[in-house]
Amino acid sequence: MSSHNLGEIIDKAGSNSHNDNRIDDILRILTMLEKALNRLMRRCYYSRNQYPQIVLDVEDMLYELRTWVQGYKNFSFLAGFSLLPGLTIKNLADMIETLMVECRPLRGKKEVKKNNGFKSRRPFANQLILC
Repeated sequence: MSSHNLGEIIDKAGSNSHNDNRIDDILRILTMLEKALNRLMRRCYYSRNQYPQIVLDVEDMLYELRTWVQGYKNFSFLAGFSLLPGLTIKNLADMIETLMVECRPLRGKKEVKKNNGFKSRRPFANQLILC
């Protein structure tokens, strides 16, 4: 009886292409976040040893999330699969909000034009850090 259930699980895993598309989307988003973080750091700092610790923590979390999703993507059809990546992404969002507040360009580096959207997000991020 357990071999019958195991066979059903394997068939369900093999035939579920919707989850594969969702995982590809997650990996694509992680790549875009990594590239945006690299652009931000190049714009604000001259070398990697000047980066604040929060940047290194965000990079580590992105790397760990990517390797976890790639390693366990065969189990994406299970109900609890999205729980750990969801919690990690929530922590990552909190860290990025902190990074928005802490990241300031060094002397001689170009500061981002502070348009209305940027000005409205900075106080919001400051409020979130206080909570």
